[in-house]
Amino acid sequence: MRRLRFEFRERYHWFRRLLRANRAALNHMSDIQDLLEAREPFSLVRARTITTRTGMEVWKIVDSMLNIAPGKYDELSERTRDIQRRLDTLLAPPPISEAGPLVLPLTQVRLADADRVGPKLAVLGEIHGALGLDTPSGFAVTGAAFARFLAAQGLGEEIERRIRAADASDLDAMHALSSSLQQLVLDAELPADIETAMIEAAGKLRGPLAVRSSALFEDVSGASFAGLHRSQLNVASENLVQAYQNVVASLYTLPAMTYRFDRGIPDFEAAMCVGVLEMAPARCGGVLYTRDPAGGAEEMLVNAAWGLPKPLVDGLCAGDVVRLSADGGRVLSAEPGDKSCSFEPLPQGGLERRTTDPQDMAEEMCLSEAEALALGDAARKLEERFGGPLDIEWVITPEDAERPSSVVILQCRPLSMVTPQDSDADAQDAPVVDPSALLSGGVTASPGVGGGVVRIVRRDVDLLDFPQGGVLVAPQALPKLAALLGRAHAVVAERGSVTGHLANVCREFGVPALFGLPEAASTLTEGAEVTVDADRRVVLPGVEHAGVRQRASVWSSAETPVYGLLKEAATLINPLSLTDPAAVTFRAANVQTFHDITRFCHEKAVEEMFRFGRDHAFPERSSKQLYTHTATRWWVLNLDDGFNTEVEGKFVRLEEIACQPMLALWEGIVAFPWAGPPALDGSGFLSVMFRSTTDPSLAVGGRPKQTERNYFMLSRHYCSLSSRLGYHFCTIETLVTERASENYASFQFEGGAADDDRRHRRVALIGDILEEHGFSIELHH
Repeated sequence: MRRLRFEFRERYHWFRRLLRANRAALNHMSDIQDLLEAREPFSLVRARTITTRTGMEVWKIVDSMLNIAPGKYDELSERTRDIQRRLDTLLAPPPISEAGPLVLPLTQVRLADADRVGPKLAVLGEIHGALGLDTPSGFAVTGAAFARFLAAQGLGEEIERRIRAADASDLDAMHALSSSLQQLVLDAELPADIETAMIEAAGKLRGPLAVRSSALFEDVSGASFAGLHRSQLNVASENLVQAYQNVVASLYTLPAMTYRFDRGIPDFEAAMCVGVLEMAPARCGGVLYTRDPAGGAEEMLVNAAWGLPKPLVDGLCAGDVVRLSADGGRVLSAEPGDKSCSFEPLPQGGLERRTTDPQDMAEEMCLSEAEALALGDAARKLEERFGGPLDIEWVITPEDAERPSSVVILQCRPLSMVTPQDSDADAQDAPVVDPSALLSGGVTASPGVGGGVVRIVRRDVDLLDFPQGGVLVAPQALPKLAALLGRAHAVVAERGSVTGHLANVCREFGVPALFGLPEAASTLTEGAEVTVDADRRVVLPGVEHAGVRQRASVWSSAETPVYGLLKEAATLINPLSLTDPAAVTFRAANVQTFHDITRFCHEKAVEEMFRFGRDHAFPERSSKQLYTHTATRWWVLNLDDGFNTEVEGKFVRLEEIACQPMLALWEGIVAFPWAGPPALDGSGFLSVMFRSTTDPSLAVGGRPKQTERNYFMLSRHYCSLSSRLGYHFCTIETLVTERASENYASFQFEGGAADDDRRHRRVALIGDILEEHGFSIELHH
């Protein structure tokens, strides 16, 4: 008998361990479902972490099951290993191939090469080769070169290790991580074969170089990365290697990393290809949208500034505004705008920011009508080729003795559009006149309305404490501010244009943005609540104005690569196929998912614990029916020392029970007499009948007897109650000892055969009751 008592205590230990792991695993599965149903972004690290934790708890369940019933369910180990192997393969970073050339001339590049050179360079190669339009000559440093660089000295492994250890939702942590990763890349030694290939290819180009990013996820629909990666302009050939590493390091700037997190793009897929191009001389440059990005008038929009397009795309000025007909064949309007600065190449390399002569800024247009029409013609050809609205960066070269002026295409990508129904304000020629407005005017960079607390960002350090749901106010619409768009409800900038990089990213995130409001940073008060109505071009005090609507994001987390990975992983975790314990298919060999394993092990563990006393002639540990006058029947299984004395026979009385948690629960169970079930409601009855016939897991008949009962498993300080009443399942587990830090009470309720609305309301009611008594509540529908 002593040996049997010891063996039973051992099984009791493993049973409790199984229950704890089962509860934790089911909570993780609910968290996975919550991530998939929410629109909030999550990182690959988060997806990996939650699946790993689920797997760890499932292994605890399996290990406990094998100790409760040695030799009976050994197949569980192999089935669990198989599921875990498939999950590891799915979520592990795929190796970036080092196969292929290290550099490729753009004359050999077409759209089909996007996975080797990145979409930006693939499009440039297609433009030059298929359309014959002018693009800069140059070459691509390929993804194979990037993979070779990361493989050298274990650089890629160290980057992956540091990313895994960081919290992507903590801006302070991300800022520190960003700095360390960039320095890691800059300090690394570039493999000699890559350096040699680059220098040899650069020797065939003329003049200074532009070294530009072309990451594998850059310039694709819904993920432009506009302005978030570095471009090194006017680079001397002797500085090419350093410029290449600078561009690669920009994968890990704070804006680029937070953008990938918010867009659900795995860091391991952010391979950086690099374009090395001849610097195109620029009399003027700018951006052309082939359509109104807010879904308004069918016309082309051109912004132009003197010199390179940099002042426009970096949000430093608005530039001239030219509108062309939808086919690019007519100039509809031309208005001079802010061209207060320009960037010009220096003889020794790099760029110089210059102040533009006021006369030029106020009166002289950058573009002639003929040049505007030439741009329109090129844009029409590009739109026909690529099939959709485009965002085109261009320059017009100066005329000289060797060749006439021409349009050179620097970049072409899908235009981030906002559908008309997303904005319920018509386009207006002038801002709405509102006496209460704090500011009015400017340009609608991204439509919609959003309100929150003003946070003025002037320096990089101001990025780190930006509040969730704040209104971002800045002197300039700089691309680096994109790091905050996952938190901001609206953006206001003193300078900037519709065609700038930040405007582009604001539209991708669905964040209302109003640019070109001089004195905004000095007029709006830090910490004040305001509403930014970008449609009407006004900033109003407070956040409770009639008609205020926070724009929903124009994208869904369901469109992101990380979402797709977690969704596929969830098919190996959450579905439940083993629903009927009485079926012949309810076997360890048939488990398909982690949820199947938890269900199978819980059912079999309960069965094994009830069976022990019977199989070992151990009556004091057999289940006994509780002697009570309630309308329902209850069984009690004494796991260890839950009875005051050894109880003979088939029944146990309350006064014979020593388990204080069970006695406290029983006091609550009988506190109010149960008058029986309520009268049937017609629609409710039909709902229950329909669900009963369509969901086999609700069937009662044929299940093992203990799973149909209301039963307590108990020791002196521990109680586990499993109750089934009709279609409703309730599980309570509690431990009450003298060590208060170890005590806990857990309540879980599920089931019901009524329609979803009735069941949701029932669960919400129980949650409210528990919350009133100090419980922490999680509801999962």
